[in-house]
Amino acid sequence: MYCIFLFLSTACAGGNIATDVSVFLEYLPSKYHYLNTSMACWWGVGQTIANLISWAFSSKFCTDPDNCTSKLNRGWRYCWYVNSAIVLVAGCIRLFVLKLDETPKFLISVGKDEEAYEAIMSISRKYNRPCSLTLEQLKECGEIRKEYYNYSEHGASLSALWKVTKANIKILFSSKIVTRSTTLILLSWLFIGVAYNTFYNFLYIYISQHGGSTGNSIYLTYRNSSIANFVGIFGPLLAGFLVMVPKLGRRGTMAVSAIASMAILFGYTSVRTPAGDAGVPY
Repeated sequence: MYCIFLFLSTACAGGNIATDVSVFLEYLPSKYHYLNTSMACWWGVGQTIANLISWAFSSKFCTDPDNCTSKLNRGWRYCWYVNSAIVLVAGCIRLFVLKLDETPKFLISVGKDEEAYEAIMSISRKYNRPCSLTLEQLKECGEIRKEYYNYSEHGASLSALWKVTKANIKILFSSKIVTRSTTLILLSWLFIGVAYNTFYNFLYIYISQHGGSTGNSIYLTYRNSSIANFVGIFGPLLAGFLVMVPKLGRRGTMAVSAIASMAILFGYTSVRTPAGDAGVPY
């Protein structure tokens, strides 16, 4: 049951992360693109809140970690209840209060020129920024080939979705340069995913098997985790600043960040005490 709920939560989070970044970037003026990098600081904020909740409940209501019955270990269950409630409230606010319209870029990509034009005009009116573009001028630019949005007239279907998916995947490998770029991005995310899960799920086990202990109590474990996630808020902010440095840019920032992360991860394997884990003196 735990695995089922974990699967559902991560599936929803994964879809939300990709959509958030895309929508934010498509609305963002080019001179503010560095904010897309800095936006990851909210990941640290969310994880810090979740860890603080876990620190409060697990250290108080988990009395017997080796016998995880509902009667003895209510702590992690309270964590799920509270975090789920926060997500539900945030989701309702997003759906019914902070309503977000579809981006003009997406609407054009699926052949909805009229709706895209209206979205542009809506932004123009909202921020009092005159726009001379007309619907006729937009249509004169040409149309997206229908295979990229070929949904059936009776609504979306699996076969139509499969055709659209294949057509869009072909774009990612349409030339040598695009293929190389796509491959490098996929490999980067693959290695990031491996490193992220290795750090959070297996590194502590590795340290314990080599004579160390990053926490001899539930209290210390979640305290240290809260500290680690809190300081993680500032990494994306620093990266967003470095992206704007002319001699570094996005590629330079990625290279520096990758080397720094590698060095820190290798250094962390030498940790043997809770104090070393937290980086604070006792």
